[in-house]
Amino acid sequence: MFLIQRTSFLFCLFSLAVFTWTTSTFAVEEQLEPGALTPPPPIELDEDIGDFNIMYSSLSSLISNAFSSISRNNNTVRVSGDTYTTRTVDELRLTLDIQRWDGSKWNTIGSRGPFIDYNWYFTSASQSYTVTKGYYYRARTVHYIRSGRSTEQVTRYSRHILVPL
Repeated sequence: MFLIQRTSFLFCLFSLAVFTWTTSTFAVEEQLEPGALTPPPPIELDEDIGDFNIMYSSLSSLISNAFSSISRNNNTVRVSGDTYTTRTVDELRLTLDIQRWDGSKWNTIGSRGPFIDYNWYFTSASQSYTVTKGYYYRARTVHYIRSGRSTEQVTRYSRHILVPL
């Protein structure tokens, strides 16, 4: 009798595990956008998002604006950044990163820079990357300014985009 109860209990436990796995698998599959290999990243992980794939923000005493953008053409993704200062500064540095969503976190898969300008008030750069289809991508740009002994640095992120299969 004990063996029958134990076997029934194990069967019920196994059935529950299979049902849970099956329904969770279907739930993940339902979340996939057409052409995507992973579910989209949660919107709260798109830090500092602006409209139209561009980040805009009034920042500080040296950096007046910093932009981060991303666009695609088939499986080529273009990452761009712009930095504006409140006055002419000694040095501007701009680094461009491309990040790919793996389903749980953002991974930097390419980096370019720093692009450097001296004795100026603006810098801009862009870089194109050939990427793997089926994933979400975003731009991360690091904006660094030096004026005399004062320095400022901000990081900006674009919205994510899908490069469909």
